[in-house]
Amino acid sequence: MWKLYRHVGWSQARPYVPGEDLSNISVSAVDVPEFGGMIARNPNNHDEQWYVAKGHFEDAIEGMPLTSDAKNSCVITMLDTQTIYGYWDNYATDRLRKDQREKPKNTED
Repeated sequence: MWKLYRHVGWSQARPYVPGEDLSNISVSAVDVPEFGGMIARNPNNHDEQWYVAKGHFEDAIEGMPLTSDAKNSCVITMLDTQTIYGYWDNYATDRLRKDQREKPKNTED
């Protein structure tokens, strides 16, 4: 029996590039990869990747906050995947730098 479940984590995705090799990416038999589709991956296993149809991605996925500052935070939809990919890349790079700066120092003597 089918049940409803809610995804509670972040997803990682990038734009599908028309003509790219999909031999290591799961593609449903009902999907025809097209411009605007996305390639998603398991954040804990980057080898696990799958194609997400453009329509489903636009209907079901929202962009992540572009800043961690709540008063400046915004959520964007994934209509322009090339722009969103750029935002994601910049956010991830900035977040990694911030996380490295804030990494707790070893307190063991």
